[in-house]
Amino acid sequence: MKWTHGNFYGPLAKTAIFLFRAFSPKYHCQIPAQDEPVVYVCRHLNMHGPFTTLKWLSVQTHPMSLHVFLERESSIRQFREYTFSKRYGKEPKKHSFLAWVVGSIVCKTLQSFHAVPTYRDSNALKTIRGCLTHLMNGENVIVWPDIAYTEKYDQPCKIYNGFLILGEMYYKKTGKELKFIPLYIDDQNRQIIAREPVTLLSYKEECEQTAARMEYLLNPLPGEEQISLNA
Repeated sequence: MKWTHGNFYGPLAKTAIFLFRAFSPKYHCQIPAQDEPVVYVCRHLNMHGPFTTLKWLSVQTHPMSLHVFLERESSIRQFREYTFSKRYGKEPKKHSFLAWVVGSIVCKTLQSFHAVPTYRDSNALKTIRGCLTHLMNGENVIVWPDIAYTEKYDQPCKIYNGFLILGEMYYKKTGKELKFIPLYIDDQNRQIIAREPVTLLSYKEECEQTAARMEYLLNPLPGEEQISLNA
């Protein structure tokens, strides 16, 4: 595999990619080479987006991941008290061996990907600074910003748009435009398609318009068919 920006994945991340590729359908990745680091943006699609892009992208990227999954105890607690319980209408168990195993593995794997801890509260600026540090090092970032992360392509896409401020911050530091590249997962033809880049220089003035453009490009465009697959 040719990595165009950075080679920072740890052994566990590389092993996870190898294993998941071995036991899942292959997706072709149509990602043009870039001269500068970029922010890739893809729909979450109830984990289909993160799994597919991290497996098949031809470049290494720092995934933006909810901060609870990057600390072992909070990761286990999240799986025990939400993922394996409340999400399915069940009461959380006091102890859950499955949550302990999965929470531990997920935490270690995301750390091996050098994921960016993502906060949605007063610590959100730490997330932006973490992303900007990687970009300034010439390394890519990827985000799956759906507000309703379980929705599919046949449902509306609304995104958290705070990450777009990276465009303004990167420009102020480098004098260069930061490209946000929307990725569309075409399940019908098993491919990941890079849309035309979106840029932003003033978060205050351009955020709303840029977010709307991003939401449009993250979905099937007129003439494109989509089928629902659990890939």
